[in-house]
Amino acid sequence: MKALVLALLVTLLGGCPEEQPGLDVIGDAKGGDAAVSDLAGDGASDGDGKMVPDLVLPPDSDPNKMSCYTSSSGCTGTPGSVYKCQGICRAGVMLRDKNTGQWGACQGQVLSIGFEICGDGRDTNCDGDKNQGCQTLIFFGGKVSGKTVTDDSGKGKHGTLQGGVSSKKGGIKGGEYLSFAGKKSRVNFPIAFGTNITIAFWFRTSDLAKIKAEAGWLFVFGKNDSSNTSKPRWAAIINPGLQLGTVRGWFEVPGSSHHQEFHFGATTSSALVIDGQWHLAVFTTTVAWRAFYLDGAVVTSEANKIVYGSYKIDFSGVKLGVIGHRKDAPDVGALKGDIDDFQLDSHVWTAAEVKSYYNFLKP
Repeated sequence: MKALVLALLVTLLGGCPEEQPGLDVIGDAKGGDAAVSDLAGDGASDGDGKMVPDLVLPPDSDPNKMSCYTSSSGCTGTPGSVYKCQGICRAGVMLRDKNTGQWGACQGQVLSIGFEICGDGRDTNCDGDKNQGCQTLIFFGGKVSGKTVTDDSGKGKHGTLQGGVSSKKGGIKGGEYLSFAGKKSRVNFPIAFGTNITIAFWFRTSDLAKIKAEAGWLFVFGKNDSSNTSKPRWAAIINPGLQLGTVRGWFEVPGSSHHQEFHFGATTSSALVIDGQWHLAVFTTTVAWRAFYLDGAVVTSEANKIVYGSYKIDFSGVKLGVIGHRKDAPDVGALKGDIDDFQLDSHVWTAAEVKSYYNFLKP
């Protein structure tokens, strides 16, 4: 049967199959010779009646590598071809095992995040338009004019610099970022949001001694006053002490006599982040669920009991956002490090969206 099929190929192609560059003879796991290949996924070679068009490689390319893209949106093309992509989306490559002839998973591709982010200047859902249908509430990309940090989302929630905060070049994807000098350094901005929210940002620090002694406050949202105890409050820090170098996020709700604190996870992330490298933190909450992601991976994802006894998680009282320190004590726990692409979104990011966002922007 093999001989019959190969003879037919030679007749159709008008010559020896091995003179046809960039194609594969059925079942021989090599490129550069014929027009059809089995690749039907059934493990059989030629002659089984399940032949499909070969995955064409450019002439003279490595027959054990092939372009690929696994999503139905963002890029158009076929495996082995040159894909045409929009926005941030990019095709990847598959590698073939020289012994088994089997193709591996698609590596290095960038898929659509699935939604738009107002202010980042990118087409993150790969539809050919920027900022279409975005639900971003605020976006600080690092632009500073005088004492004002520009809200790139277009919502006008500009921040106010206090202390030693400056804009520098060379952040995520080479853009601007905010650098915090530590003592009294912070960004204040007006904000209001409901229960469904995503908070996402990149951060970087290497100040081990200061964080060990005081912690490093990444953000806090609360009432528009100077009291650290006013509720509701939502905060995240880089931990000091025994949990040094891990990240912790929590809610606080009004309590009659004591602290009502509900963590994102039991206590903290396990990854150490005081290493001078950029890390992505994402916190999300809905009425029913809350989650924390670090560098694209889930740290915790769990049911969100909105009502705890007589106390309710309700962020309708939030009026002020602060980046880089506690509201009440700017000299204690002030972050010495960098923040980039700090954003709030009323769209609650899914785990897949967080992973796609991280994979695209990771240094």
